[in-house]
Amino acid sequence: MELLDKLNSAFFEIGISPEHKNSLISTLDLLKKKNNKVYEHSLRVGLKGREVEKFTSDIRPNALFYGGLLHDIGLVMGEKDHHIRGYYMLRGSYNFSARMALNHKYPLQRLNDDLSFTAKEKELNTYCSIIIGVIDRYDELTNQEMPDNSGAINPQIKAIIKENLILEYGFLQDPRGNKLGKFIDNLYRKKVF
Repeated sequence: MELLDKLNSAFFEIGISPEHKNSLISTLDLLKKKNNKVYEHSLRVGLKGREVEKFTSDIRPNALFYGGLLHDIGLVMGEKDHHIRGYYMLRGSYNFSARMALNHKYPLQRLNDDLSFTAKEKELNTYCSIIIGVIDRYDELTNQEMPDNSGAINPQIKAIIKENLILEYGFLQDPRGNKLGKFIDNLYRKKVF
């Protein structure tokens, strides 16, 4: 199934309103016109975020889906500080995703924003930002020149990517319990990654 078909199927499954769907598509079209590879990457991250949501009860429905779709939107204005540019592009319309775009790249250096969130919403958003960062990195690593002719990723490479993600995100976020590392490992066991 093509990416756009998967996206439309996801929109249908969640029952998104036509207005909301058109708003998201219009926003994503900006990215498509600027850089089709990044556009496709954003669709993959959003769709993978939707899959990941099924394995955690901590996240509000569609937060990772929308956050993944929109996380790199700031690239339409240039690569430098795209996460900050994306935040300013999205805030007002997609505040939760705006904050995720702002913080998805730097897991240890959360940037401040001027949006009104409760402390609990900020904590949830930070968690979602980290997960989008993991999915973003996973997609970057798995969609380079690594798949073989059948489109599959060599199991040895897949194991290296898993260890990289756990080290890069899991241990940095929670060195004592490594909750995120365990979550990443679970996603691999469930064949989400």
